[in-house]
Amino acid sequence: MGRLIRIVPRWSILVFMVLALASAGVALAAPAQQSGMPGAADGLDALSPEETAAAVDAASALRSVDAASVRAAPAAPGAVAVSAPAEELVLVERHEEPKEVMAAGVWPRRADLYLYRYADDTLVHGLYDYATGQMQVAESVQGVQLPLNDSERATAIAIAYADSAVRAQLADEYRLITGGALTSAGQLDIRVFNYHAGSNPEIETPAVQACNINRCAQLLILTDQNVTLRALPIVNLSMMQVASVVPLDVGLSADAQAAHTHTGGGN
Repeated sequence: MGRLIRIVPRWSILVFMVLALASAGVALAAPAQQSGMPGAADGLDALSPEETAAAVDAASALRSVDAASVRAAPAAPGAVAVSAPAEELVLVERHEEPKEVMAAGVWPRRADLYLYRYADDTLVHGLYDYATGQMQVAESVQGVQLPLNDSERATAIAIAYADSAVRAQLADEYRLITGGALTSAGQLDIRVFNYHAGSNPEIETPAVQACNINRCAQLLILTDQNVTLRALPIVNLSMMQVASVVPLDVGLSADAQAAHTHTGGGN
């Protein structure tokens, strides 16, 4: 055996080792049980578009109301009414199985779904099994806020801009900075972040403190010249109204500070 190793070129041994390790990795990453649906991914891969669509369809099992049900913002006479879904699907992702299950090399392909129920400010976590097509509720919690989805961010902007006092303040600042008139929210670069009560306790009113349970958003608003406005509206999405408008120098939440400083984007 020792003689054989001396005869075999070193590069051959290295190739053999690489192939052996690669084969072992594939064996560990591939679960024996697949979903059987077209377009299904494998093992540790993210959900495929087909799998995501199937999980979203199954989310009806988590809902307490019809998917078309809405909640509406209180509107002053003549003001634009704002409405939004009563429940929002905020996240769908591949379920990560416990390490001991993955170590066995066999696990079901599953998805985690998180539905926010605005009626009682509850985050519902569902677990969908592709092999069985069954959805089960893993847990329901209050006070846990996942990042806002695109629909919620759009709703926060609409509520803030529909508020006459907020709109007047933004228009004044916009005029001072640009010299022009603000006629639509489309003239602004608006970035929307989660707001958690306690971010700025020294300035939080009772309406803002409600954000410890209610789902809230904070708006960071810039002109098209990339100048930040001082007004920072905090929108209570559960109540569908502006909770407060705080100044930039004291009112930027940690989430907004990090994104404004490092990435310049919303969540």
